[in-house]
Amino acid sequence: MKQSVQSLRDDLTEFQTLLSEAALLSFSAEERESLLAESHKQLSKLESLAEGFLTTGLLGGTGVGKSSIMNALAGSEIASTSHRRPHTDQVLIYHHAASFLPVTLQKSSVPWREITHQADAIQQILLCDLPDFDSLLELHREHVIGFLEHLDVLVWVTSPEKYADERFYTFLREVPKAKPNFYFVLNKADLLFEGQSMETGYEQLAKVTANFRQYLTANGVSHPLIYALSAGQIINAQATAPWNQFASFRQQVFQQRDVKEIVAIKAANLDVEVQQLLSILDRETLNLASMRQVLGQYIEDLEQERAEWVAIGEQAFDAWLKGQLKKDALFWIGGMTALVGPGHVVATLLRDWQEWVRRDSAKESGSKLLLEGMSGSSLRRQLERVEDRMAHRVLSRGLPAVFKQQLEAVLDVSGLWEDLRSRLHYFLELWPERAGAPSFAAFRSLQYIAYFLLTLFLLLAIGGPEAWRAFLANPGWSALAGVLTAMIGNLFSPVGLAALGSYILLNLFFALRFYGRYKKLLQRHTQKFIESLKFELGKVWEGELDSIINQLKDHDRELEMQQSAIKSIHEKRKRE
Repeated sequence: MKQSVQSLRDDLTEFQTLLSEAALLSFSAEERESLLAESHKQLSKLESLAEGFLTTGLLGGTGVGKSSIMNALAGSEIASTSHRRPHTDQVLIYHHAASFLPVTLQKSSVPWREITHQADAIQQILLCDLPDFDSLLELHREHVIGFLEHLDVLVWVTSPEKYADERFYTFLREVPKAKPNFYFVLNKADLLFEGQSMETGYEQLAKVTANFRQYLTANGVSHPLIYALSAGQIINAQATAPWNQFASFRQQVFQQRDVKEIVAIKAANLDVEVQQLLSILDRETLNLASMRQVLGQYIEDLEQERAEWVAIGEQAFDAWLKGQLKKDALFWIGGMTALVGPGHVVATLLRDWQEWVRRDSAKESGSKLLLEGMSGSSLRRQLERVEDRMAHRVLSRGLPAVFKQQLEAVLDVSGLWEDLRSRLHYFLELWPERAGAPSFAAFRSLQYIAYFLLTLFLLLAIGGPEAWRAFLANPGWSALAGVLTAMIGNLFSPVGLAALGSYILLNLFFALRFYGRYKKLLQRHTQKFIESLKFELGKVWEGELDSIINQLKDHDRELEMQQSAIKSIHEKRKRE
């Protein structure tokens, strides 16, 4: 028995742990508080099992003679006739004058009145007379139900007229007590013998008793202990008929029981009460299984929709990469190191002009356009659809709203969106550095050669043929000085000015040509980088799907752990 009591204590402790951790999602906060209070009450009962009192209650419907049986049991040994009561909503508790009522019973909210006696033979028994459970007054029924928790042994009283009353069996099925601790009394059995021969009366009694037993068996009471009697014969001091089993019934109720037997009776009842309390976990088990099924199916669906998810991201990124970003690529990259001489000057002037027109907004517009424009909106809508579809599936299965609320907290679309934004920003902030223009060494060499030749032709033109012939015929410092003198003299002549103008125009022409060529080279480089950036952004977006799936799997594992905790309680009780 100690092992059984310890098992009950362990079950209740585990149950309280689940309630305290708010792990039972099927129950509201108010329900959890109520269940927690009930589990504490059951634990208190466990601690008081060793009390040597056995509380026996008489229950029955209106007019079955329950009060007569109570008074017949009381007799002159424990109660005077003044204690006989009419129909009332109070519980009458008969106990020995030297004994005391359990604290839990004294704190009962059900109205009760105690009556003491001096019968030492039944000192360990508390005999309780309860109101009629089928009274027209609903308050009486509530008092009976409220007082049931204090009873160890229940005596159900009925009569030949009422033993088939369905209300009796409905009430019987609701009582959280061990069925072996039930006694059943068929009172007023003398009605079956009135105006009948003894043989016919016995036949009718046997038939009624058999039917009564069949009803009880059908309602979960195997091998019911039934006593057919007439309390009226006892009260009126009539000769007791042979079929009247009152003496056996009274001996059964008032039999001497040791502490161990009393504890066994109480523990059996408490086991039923705990089982009824823990049975509410069945609802949680079903909901957890249903929720896990929803999660598993949705995770599978998301995996199957991966290609569609990737396509949505590609469509959103394409709208940006092929639009504003491509137009801003040259301005963003802006690495003009591959241009030299006049080409570099032209590029710098054009860049300064663009910066003035854009007012330095281009660098800010890239990520904003992606994250706050139409492309970013489409990505966020996709995240919201994931949550909406999941919530719809949860509610369509009839699961409590708290499952949906917890799932919303797990997915947290706002958090997912901000996380996605930060990861996209990471790539976009590094974009200018990673997209730096290549050196284009051959292109740079070509520019140096072109500008060198133009400068050479200018020097030849303004030096004049005679000065250069003299220098070539007799190279030296004097000849070189003659060339320089000729250049200075010819520079401001019509021929020199024409040569200088041609030189400037040719430089501008080549600068524009080289700038145009550089833009084409840069566009090719930009296109390659855009493809690389698109690939990286696509990986970030696909990683978001993996993150959602992983979060759902983590949530499923948490539900599985909770399901296992509940399952362990049930399996342990089955083993016992």
